[in-house]
Amino acid sequence: MSLTAADSTVVTLTDQEWAEAALVGAERNREAESRGYRQGDGYESPNALANHQQGARAELATAKLYGMRWDATINGYSKVPDLLCCEVRSTSPLRPYLRIKRRDSPGKRSWAFILVTYLGGKTFRIEGWIYGYEAMIDEYLDPEPYSLNDKWRVPLEALHPPFTLQYTLERLSEVREAEMKKGPARQEAVNQHSSSAGGRNG
Repeated sequence: MSLTAADSTVVTLTDQEWAEAALVGAERNREAESRGYRQGDGYESPNALANHQQGARAELATAKLYGMRWDATINGYSKVPDLLCCEVRSTSPLRPYLRIKRRDSPGKRSWAFILVTYLGGKTFRIEGWIYGYEAMIDEYLDPEPYSLNDKWRVPLEALHPPFTLQYTLERLSEVREAEMKKGPARQEAVNQHSSSAGGRNG
């Protein structure tokens, strides 16, 4: 699938997809509660379950639009990307910016952050994307005196247009596949080295 500037970036989930993402969000919320994790502002939120479910639905909507596999991870906790090397951030029309929490930023400067707006019903719109290193700058930093976590807030106009994300996803996919291939190769080299060392010692 290849998007162009003229393509729609609005996607609607089916009833089954909506329900599936709700279950994933509920599991994430349950896992977060069992670990004592709180919302990004450091406080317990009565909307925690809804937030987790909405985030999962935004991920699935993005994967559906771009023809990607959605892994629906439960306990990645900022260490495992939502899609490839991408983080999906959901928002509403009343909050037209992308948020990145400072505490979540280590190791994510090379990741792509995708902003998705919930339009109501079962419909979402992909607004755009930005690399972590482009977003994590002083210009977008928004210190919050009464919060436990400062954030970068990136306005819509600073995001790359959605149709350019297709190439980025393809490139990130190639990088990920290459890294996965290196893993077994490195382990095999370690095993061979260990065997030869053991032979010499024997």
